[in-house]
Amino acid sequence: MGPFPVSRAAALRLLTPAQLLHTLLQAMAERGSGAIVFAQGSSARQPNARLASVGVPQAGLVNYLVAADAEVRARGVRVGSLQIGSLIKGSAAEQLFDAGHFDGFDLPEVRRVTPDVLADAVYEMATTDTEVERAA
Repeated sequence: MGPFPVSRAAALRLLTPAQLLHTLLQAMAERGSGAIVFAQGSSARQPNARLASVGVPQAGLVNYLVAADAEVRARGVRVGSLQIGSLIKGSAAEQLFDAGHFDGFDLPEVRRVTPDVLADAVYEMATTDTEVERAA
């Protein structure tokens, strides 16, 4: 792993979401309502050498989200990170996995989650006074 993969991943997984948050947050805070929940991979909080190039910027985004939430939560705005560490049923990743694309990799037991479970988690994070980070 070198700096190039991290810098490429940072544009998509840190800089773009941070700019989106910055763009939307002010109006939401002035209005007194709104929610922004980013779905991320679990490598944001569970380091994995194979995923380090994406995990580093994701962890940075989590830090930014926690700080942003601390500023706007009292004004009725929710900010969150749903960290997905399971294969999503029906996804392209699940199809690749089931086709043997990852055979030979030393992987832990692979859990699967339905999109409905993820949608419920995002809804709860966006509409209740719950945690900023949640694993799924």
